[in-house]
Amino acid sequence: MLQVRDTNLIVMKVAAWNVRGLGSQQKKSMVKNFIKDECVDFISLVETKHAELSQWDLMAVWGQQSFEWVHVPATEGSGGLLVTWHTGSFGAISSIIAPRWVCVIGDFCRINSDVPYVQYMHLTLKVKNYNYGIS
Repeated sequence: MLQVRDTNLIVMKVAAWNVRGLGSQQKKSMVKNFIKDECVDFISLVETKHAELSQWDLMAVWGQQSFEWVHVPATEGSGGLLVTWHTGSFGAISSIIAPRWVCVIGDFCRINSDVPYVQYMHLTLKVKNYNYGIS
């Protein structure tokens, strides 16, 4: 898990997980407990094996929290990417979706309005200092 900090000690927890299928209630509960226990703000789930995901599927993962997501569908039961985040921590501006990858562009200003604007985040993660964003 990646924790991003700035000089004001604001923390955003980012995680990635190869879930090897997100169909069972047990798996959704595991992901939900992980998000809750680790206070994850932004998570990428790989190999969801879902061609479609609904608001209800995501509520099973995030609970009643406010969230947004981007999904790349699985093809023939293989693949599937889900990138989802707590809207109080990250604000998506746009996303680019391709058959095997997704890029979410947004800002962290929703964490704390006192923090100067923090450029953009791309999900091809290469960590930099939080004040300059993640790209």
